[in-house]
Order: sequence, then structure tokens, then C-alpha cells
Amino acid sequence: MNKLPDEPVVAKPARARAARPDANVTLVDVARLAEVSIASVSRVLNKPDKVTPDIRVRVEAAIRRLGFVPNGAARALRSTKAKLVGAIIPTLNYAIYARMVESLQQQLSEQGISLILNSSGYSLDTEYREARLLAERGVEAVVLVGDVQRHDTMTLLREQGIGCVLTYSNSEDQSLSSIGFSNAEAAGEVGRYLHSLGHRKFLMISGMSRHNDRVRDRKLGFTTQLGALGVPSSDIVVVEEEYSMAAGYSAMQKQLASGAKFTAVFCGTDVLAAGALKACDEAGIDCPRDISLVGFDNLEFGEYLKPSLTTVDVSGTEMGRLTAVAVSRLLSGDSERVHAKLETPLIVRQSTGPVTEAVSRAKST
Repeated sequence: MNKLPDEPVVAKPARARAARPDANVTLVDVARLAEVSIASVSRVLNKPDKVTPDIRVRVEAAIRRLGFVPNGAARALRSTKAKLVGAIIPTLNYAIYARMVESLQQQLSEQGISLILNSSGYSLDTEYREARLLAERGVEAVVLVGDVQRHDTMTLLREQGIGCVLTYSNSEDQSLSSIGFSNAEAAGEVGRYLHSLGHRKFLMISGMSRHNDRVRDRKLGFTTQLGALGVPSSDIVVVEEEYSMAAGYSAMQKQLASGAKFTAVFCGTDVLAAGALKACDEAGIDCPRDISLVGFDNLEFGEYLKPSLTTVDVSGTEMGRLTAVAVSRLLSGDSERVHAKLETPLIVRQSTGPVTEAVSRAKST
């Protein structure tokens, strides 16, 4: 019995394990191979949380082996070139991906291409299920975020003849278009900047790194650069939190209450930074006199916080534009792939400044 892989991998061409899609394959065929009822197959496809793990694994293995896509009309729709594209982003909360999606949709709309937008909640399993739903709806291409996906997701798209474009990615896979930036380099620049201001004790409030290459690379880039500058690991505190203002607020509260010594804070996104800034304000901590604070993404609200937020600028608009170019090439049958690395300048505002001698002495004792 075939089992689904427990861990995701960096998206790259893998040996096809599924059969070529066959329009004649039915729910009955899947149920027979998985040795379950037709109703169980239907539940796996529509309400997987209502099915036991054993049955879900058997049904999904049968689906892969048979190359089954529930809606045969979807394959027919793709063959007519209906100009339908799907995008699966991690979250619809806040504005982290809003500029990229808005730019992508606008560019595609001008070419008569429709966009279906789904979210995964930062879950690779959900991303796989959303990819199946998009395949059933007849999309010709799918836009994904990051380098890490399940094998099954990429195999599904490839076997169904659905093009794929990666965003927020600089994938080494030359068979896939990728538009993004180096999270490690951007975070490393934050480390260099804070170190140049005289800071020597650091806190990083990161997003959750499990199955998230963007977060992983930001952590690695920041800590590695500080290490190269002579900062011992004991002077770099890293905590992981969910992406929300409440999580940033709670994380900063806990660190301040713990007595941890730091004069500079790097947050993995402006959303976390906004919460951290509120916690500092309530604790009577002045930014940047007592603590310097840096965010990531350059979301619009950061400029209007008090103090305004120093942050890393990510050009979602340009990423969306270039993603649309890559999608258009896929739909036109062009074999050339788009590989673009965007710049991520540091936007210095009021939330950062040189470490003062008084603060430095207080934090080192």
C-alpha cells in the first residue's frame, strides 16, 4: 500500500508516480482500488477531515495511481484554453500578499485571463487539496508561494498538464518560473544595519518556520550575519509566533517580563512588529531610545505607526507583474521560463536609532 510522504520537499521535478490522466476513470474505479465504498471516496474529496487517516491514505494513493480528477469536464475546459488561472496564497489576513495578488489580477485581467484565489492557511496539506480543487475547475496554470510544496502537489499539476509559477521564491529548478527575492540576504542586511548602530544584544520575533522556507531563510540570514559580525549566539534570542499582531504583542510582553537583555528587535513581518511596538509602548519602553525595532514587508500601515516603522521593502506590485508575465508565457505555450530576483531595500524610519551608552550599560548588566 502506498503512503503519502510525511514531509514536504523543495519543489523540483520528481519521477511521476501517477498514471496519465484518464477521462474514463471514475469514482467506482478509485473505490475498487482503495477497497472502500464510493461514499468514502466522495468524503475524502469533499470532507477529508471526516475520514479516518487510514482510509484517506488509501483513497489518495488510488487517486494518484489512476490519475483521477473528479470533474472530467475540467480537463475538457483546459483543452479549450479558457484562460483560467488559480493562485494559492498562505493567508487572506492582513495585507502581506495583497499587493502581489492585486497586481497579478490586474495584469491578467487586461489579457482576458480570469484568476481564482484560494488560501492554504500555511498548511501544505491544504495547499494540495486546493490544488486539486483548482484542477477540477479547469485552470491552466497555478501560482504558488515559496519553494516548499508536497510532492503530490507538484505531481498533480504536472500530470494534469497544469503550468506552475512560484512566487516569493528564487527556485533553482529551471523548469519552473520563479519570481521572488532572497529572504536570507534581506534579513542579513537588517542584522548589518542594527549592528552598525551599535546594537549587540538582539531579539528576533519570527513567524513559524515549519514548512515555511521564507521564515526559515529570514531566521538563518539574520543570525548568520550577526554571527559573522562577532555576535555570540547567546546574545541572539529567537522566538517563533503565528503571523498576527496579537502574537507579536504577546511575544514582546513575555520577553520584556522575562528580563531578557536586548536593545534591538527584528520582527519577521510588519504585522508582528506592530504588535511588538504596542507592547513596548504599554511597558513604557521608548522606540528607538530604549529599543530599536525593525519589521519586514513594508506594509502600508507601518509608515503611520508611532514611531513609523523601519522595514524591509518587498515589491509585491512588481512581483505580481512579473508573475503575470510568466503565466502568460505558460498559457501561450512559450517554453521560456521567467526567473526574476527582486531587490529588497531597507526603509529606515523612526523606530530605529543608535544604541545609547546608558541603554547599553543597563542591558549588559
